[in-house]
Amino acid sequence: MAGTASAVKTPDTGNRWLDSIMWGRQWTSGAAEGDATEVTYYIAGTNGEETITLDDGSITAFVPYAAETQAMLSAMDAMSSVANIAFTGTTSQATTDLIWGSVDNKDGQDSLGWATPPGTAYSSTYQDHQSGIAINREKYDPDSTDANFLVAGGYDYITFIHELGHALGLAHPHDKGGGSLIAPGVKGDGSSGNHGLSQGIYTMMSYVDGWQTGPVAPGADKTYGYEKGPMAFDIAALQIMYGANMSYHADDDSYA
Repeated sequence: MAGTASAVKTPDTGNRWLDSIMWGRQWTSGAAEGDATEVTYYIAGTNGEETITLDDGSITAFVPYAAETQAMLSAMDAMSSVANIAFTGTTSQATTDLIWGSVDNKDGQDSLGWATPPGTAYSSTYQDHQSGIAINREKYDPDSTDANFLVAGGYDYITFIHELGHALGLAHPHDKGGGSLIAPGVKGDGSSGNHGLSQGIYTMMSYVDGWQTGPVAPGADKTYGYEKGPMAFDIAALQIMYGANMSYHADDDSYA
């Protein structure tokens, strides 16, 4: 085992909306019931360009922009605020469960980013005990190295939470990745399905931006108006897999 966790099968829920975004594998660290699943992470390139070896070759992780590092950390905070997951940083690829990498367009496979779900053959070095998360920096807006473009709620930030969702065991609602179902009424990656529920308002795993960009919405921009973290379906799925974080905002909240 490379890190603290290993991959196990996720049982079906019987709810088609949730089963459409659950890959079928999740992490476990052998924690007692009610305790957090411990998942370690490593941000490659922190100390200089770094090679990440895969089964079919290798990719290069560049030194991440400060805004990218903050987005990676914010994405993990967003997940652990609703799911009972404890993320802990490590100092090498060999001792971690998740490897983050800021890559170029070639290694980003000409997409915004990609990730390997738990239990996927990522690298034969560590079998199925690591997930890789590649963020394609060349797909950003030309000015997105400005932290404003990578803050929670900004368009480019979605890639970080979406790909981390994959690395934790979430799937797209529009395909059958990992043996998942297709969400009710969804006809393709641009379809919002029955009642318009397969869109970013309800799940960060959809490719459909949703109402925030629609004609009657207040509007959205590169810096605001998009998902800040897991949405309703994502939260339900993550809590089924990992339990709920019952200590987050456990005290009374006051609003003025």
